[in-house]
Amino acid sequence: MYSNIPEEEDPNESNMVKRMARRYANANNQTYINSETNDFVEQQDFMGKTFLIKGKPEEIKWKMTAEMKEIMGYVCLKAIYTDTANVIEAWFTADIAVPVGPEKYGGLPGVILELSNKKDKKVLTAIKIEFRTIDPSEVQEPSKGKEVTREEYNKIVQDKIKEMRENGGGWGH
Repeated sequence: MYSNIPEEEDPNESNMVKRMARRYANANNQTYINSETNDFVEQQDFMGKTFLIKGKPEEIKWKMTAEMKEIMGYVCLKAIYTDTANVIEAWFTADIAVPVGPEKYGGLPGVILELSNKKDKKVLTAIKIEFRTIDPSEVQEPSKGKEVTREEYNKIVQDKIKEMRENGGGWGH
């Protein structure tokens, strides 16, 4: 299970839309993956509303590179995924042979410890890995929120950003 850690808001950030986007990008979002059924549920909080995005992960065609770096004491390899509009870089370690990662990304021969999204200029980096035996009741599929498709959720976000820009970065009040 991946969860966001709240980031302090920079009071010197001048662009209201960027500040608001940063605030909502760091909400209490969760990604749940059922490894037995290969289903996922993302719980996304946006503008005071909670959404559930359900589905099967898309197959990502990663291109492996020879680049390596260390993250949290683990030797990581770099993999790149490019689609028509974006480039995703993932740093994964084969020392933890679990094919998972944050958001919808996974399918590599190890856990993703860092993920960068060039289009959104976003970098997600693991800061803690905990190995322990867990009770299955500790990991629950998120169930709070309105169920939407990925496309519906993306449209809701884009429409709100467009509305905020048209209203000078404010809330439209």
